[in-house]
Amino acid sequence: MASISLSSTWQSATDWPANAAWFPVRLTGTGSVEFRFAPVQPSSNAAGIPIDAGTHYLGTPFLGHVPWFRVTSGTATLYYESDSGLPMDVDVVGHAYDDGTVDTFAQTDLISVGFDDSASTATEYAGFLITPAAGLSSIAGVYKAALTLSMSSMVSSRTLRVYGLEYASSQASSVTSLTALQGLTKTTAYAEAVTAAGARVLVLDITTIIEELQGVSSWSTSSPIQLMIEDTGTAATGLDTLAAIDAGDTTTTKVAILMDDGSELGTGVGEIP
Repeated sequence: MASISLSSTWQSATDWPANAAWFPVRLTGTGSVEFRFAPVQPSSNAAGIPIDAGTHYLGTPFLGHVPWFRVTSGTATLYYESDSGLPMDVDVVGHAYDDGTVDTFAQTDLISVGFDDSASTATEYAGFLITPAAGLSSIAGVYKAALTLSMSSMVSSRTLRVYGLEYASSQASSVTSLTALQGLTKTTAYAEAVTAAGARVLVLDITTIIEELQGVSSWSTSSPIQLMIEDTGTAATGLDTLAAIDAGDTTTTKVAILMDDGSELGTGVGEIP
């Protein structure tokens, strides 16, 4: 982990992961620290939010905004990861869909989720996401986990739900249709996000999903994280209400896992730095 000795001037890392929406940090020391999100260094009179020493997972919905820190008294050190998160395996991800006649799966890194009723028949889509080997053991202490999705398009007020798929090895070859994808064993835990037209990013807290996956039989550091994404609603007559996820945007669409010791799983290599 990289570190910065904080002062009374607003400070931030210059090498945060590109397009990051979540920032795992650890603060040490006895000083009083405050932070705020901003795209550039805040002015000296800008107000901040008090933050305690310890491990934190700070999130923002605004791409380009990063956390800035300063001490108001005493001393403190900021520890952070300059590269983090597990991207998707873009050669395997895709969406399954069923229009009432054709029930199949398409491998694509532009993943549709939800319903399209703009044609003669309504079509339902669900997404399949999978990372490379995550490097996460069954006994590792997970402090926080998040799924960040780069959104190519979406309409407002649709609820997207994410489940984990309870398998220790890739099920990509089994995902041949919407029926097959929905028939896989899912975690009891799930995470939801409500869409907003024009938003570029969705972020979901998947901590309980990851912890449940760690309990899957034969789970090991070579196991990938596999997720299913669906729209919890129904088709809107005559409308296309699909959400489109850009899994090819590997700097944004990824799973980030912060461990109890403050370290984070490395990008695509399945190791804790």
